[in-house]
Amino acid sequence: MQIIQKSSKDFSTTVKNRDFDLLISGWASTDPNGVAFFCQKFCSDSTLNKSGTGTAELDNLIKGPGGLTSLQTAEDQESKANELEVQALGTFGILPIYNGPEIFAVKKGLANVGAGVYATTRAQIGDFPENIGWQKD
Repeated sequence: MQIIQKSSKDFSTTVKNRDFDLLISGWASTDPNGVAFFCQKFCSDSTLNKSGTGTAELDNLIKGPGGLTSLQTAEDQESKANELEVQALGTFGILPIYNGPEIFAVKKGLANVGAGVYATTRAQIGDFPENIGWQKD
């Protein structure tokens, strides 16, 4: 193995040009049904798919006629997404390495802090300390 160290100023260019063999990054879905961001993760033309993997066929199964994004019910979308995820992971460009729980413990009365995986919050677009505080008695 050869490790090539680069300056932090080169990070953006390195990722954009896919000048890496391995990139470990995190992805946390905030969609309670789990499929809203499916294409962002697995479509070959997504800027968030840093591996550059995917295929035109998979893209069509996700966003084409009769594809995942055209299905009307959450149950149908979830079922289709489970099938497509197996195919997407078969490209070996995106490999899950950890899918654990988030655990928060706070003192009673602290407001607007905790696990937010099942809700869309302002924290997703930045931390706003002014929204964190103590509940009134």
